[in-house]
Amino acid sequence: MLLNLAKIINGKVVAEEFDLETSLNVNDLNEQDVVNASSIKVHAYIKAQDSNKFLLTVNYSCDLVFKCSRCLEETKKTISNSFERELLLKSFDDTSEDVMVISNNLIDLTEVVMEDLYLNFPNKVLCSPDCNGLCSMCGANLNYESCGCLEDNVDPRLAGLKDFFK
Repeated sequence: MLLNLAKIINGKVVAEEFDLETSLNVNDLNEQDVVNASSIKVHAYIKAQDSNKFLLTVNYSCDLVFKCSRCLEETKKTISNSFERELLLKSFDDTSEDVMVISNNLIDLTEVVMEDLYLNFPNKVLCSPDCNGLCSMCGANLNYESCGCLEDNVDPRLAGLKDFFK
């Protein structure tokens, strides 16, 4: 997601807006149990603060299909967020993580948008707050069916403790 900032750098405009859309590679998102992903829509707004310093505001949104953490059913979640970064024409030794350096009038948003997207992934995705999950014995989806498995499976070595609280 390259942005050409020549107009704002040369002083022809004070602020500039960009609307971008790019596809996400599901293979890069497999660690997060993502099954499918829509394209990510990005709106970037850049405003000149002085001749060497600019403020970048980014809003993004995308729909991702995850596997439910309890029952493994597919569930769709929308992730959207906004963030700001300072843009500089020259690099300084004391630049922070929130500062990006413009090179050849171009700035690439791919890395910062993907980093922010990863940081906003849910820790645990559930298809519904009251998801019952899968039976640990037979694997039946307890949201749709009840299984006949006995919950009374006790390790024979611990059978003496079974009646401890009775």
